[in-house]
Amino acid sequence: MMRMPAVILAGGDSRRWGGFPKALVPFYGVPMAVSMMARLSRQHLVVGLSVRSDQCVWADALSMPLLVEPASDYPAGPMKGTLDALRHAKALGSEWVLVVACDMPWLPLDIGRQLQVAAQQQGKRAAVLCDAWGRHALCFVLHVALYALIEPLLADGEQRVGCYLQAMDAARLCWRYDPAMLLNLNRPKED
Repeated sequence: MMRMPAVILAGGDSRRWGGFPKALVPFYGVPMAVSMMARLSRQHLVVGLSVRSDQCVWADALSMPLLVEPASDYPAGPMKGTLDALRHAKALGSEWVLVVACDMPWLPLDIGRQLQVAAQQQGKRAAVLCDAWGRHALCFVLHVALYALIEPLLADGEQRVGCYLQAMDAARLCWRYDPAMLLNLNRPKED
């Protein structure tokens, strides 16, 4: 049985980091994206780090497979990388893909499987990880059939992940255990 493909999103502007690529931020001495790849690859087929074409200079230095977002009129944002992830998953013959931000290093190892089960149990084609208050994380699984739903939203200029998740009627996997597992490293540590 093929492991579920996973894509690590790193195509953002890292504004909260002053423009420094979040994927390069050291996490226990290793760039965060490399740490995420090592963690996810224990149970997933990590197909690559999703970046924009203008980010290839720093991304190439990570020696990871890259999914470079194709040039298009669509706005930059996580769903543009997600659209490319769905294309790759389908080419691999997979029905599902795990999409996760590069800055969630404490995710459970089997998070893709847990999300897929949640989606299937609720008869959905998507599931998103949420905290105990229902706020979504940038960690979700999608069925490759959702490509047709995402593309028109991108063409309309939509960038908010929450709007896509709502349009997909995504199941929610509410994490009621250790909340640290859902933390992302969204800001530099303040002194």
